[in-house]
Amino acid sequence: MNILFISFMIFYVIFAVIFLLVPYVLRALALYTLAKNKNIDVAWLAWIPLADSYIVGLLSKGSPFMRKKFPNIHIILPSLYGLYAIVYIGYMIYFFTQFPMFNPSFAYNMFGSIMFIIFYIAFMLFALFVSASYYFTLYHVYKSYDPNNTALYTVLSILFKLGFVFLFVIRKKDPAFADEEVSQELPPAQDNF
Repeated sequence: MNILFISFMIFYVIFAVIFLLVPYVLRALALYTLAKNKNIDVAWLAWIPLADSYIVGLLSKGSPFMRKKFPNIHIILPSLYGLYAIVYIGYMIYFFTQFPMFNPSFAYNMFGSIMFIIFYIAFMLFALFVSASYYFTLYHVYKSYDPNNTALYTVLSILFKLGFVFLFVIRKKDPAFADEEVSQELPPAQDNF
């Protein structure tokens, strides 16, 4: 074998370990620790890539805003990710079956070209919505554990994908808000007489 090829493969493996595996392990460990500290029974879900969003949703409910406005975020967020995965697979199937390089007759089909553009825009808007939902939820996780640095953590998580670092930093902190359940009952009626 060529020494250059072997060198490239070694570099690729090291790169993959550093930039893919290390963030995954740090994020999963942080989510697992946070979930264990909050006595979440299914803390092990932190190690499963799509299911970890369930843990993020549960952790975000430490914020009073999330408990009141989005009580089911722990169900909504993983559902969005699952739907995103299905849409992504559908988009890839459509792309590889309709793209001109793979299907020459597609290039001359105006309707197919327009549908491709519409599907692409819809896919990108949905991806943006899923990402915004995730970062909104992550913002409330940060707010629950480190209210003073919430905005900084969120902005750096979005811009530089450093969410795993900040989750790892807050993993040993106590929640800033009490864990009381939000009552779903109506407030008592007032007599205006």
